[in-house]
Amino acid sequence: MTLVASEIMKTEIVSVNPTTPLTELEDTLIGRHIGGVPVIDGGKLVGIVSRSDIVRYFSIQRSMAQLLGKAKETESARNHRADPHLTVRDIMAESVVTAPPDTPVEVVARLMVDRHVHRVLVTEGGSVVGIISALDLTRLIADKVLVE
Repeated sequence: MTLVASEIMKTEIVSVNPTTPLTELEDTLIGRHIGGVPVIDGGKLVGIVSRSDIVRYFSIQRSMAQLLGKAKETESARNHRADPHLTVRDIMAESVVTAPPDTPVEVVARLMVDRHVHRVLVTEGGSVVGIISALDLTRLIADKVLVE
């Protein structure tokens, strides 16, 4: 019998909306010990955001400021908590990799590899019902190897 997404997905979904301040997003990710969350607006999935998106955004800002020789902007890019106007919308990825609950786990893993993502959202009827991370798949492999 093939293992499917619904059998390994996490069902406790932590999400944010596009207007969530980055400081609140960081606190959520750190406080919950998670690497990324779906972005939901009015009940609709509109994106996904992760720690990597935060790092990427500020690295680009710092690089651009350095290229333009603007030390003040470089300092601002280093200390993003100083800008209360930055929100999830500023850094989220709008392209989200999703799969239905009956998707074989091998297909979920292949989606992660092919799309270069660390998490796949499990959706049903337009709603997010679960999330599978690369760590979940690694845990599955480790458990299987250790049991055999």
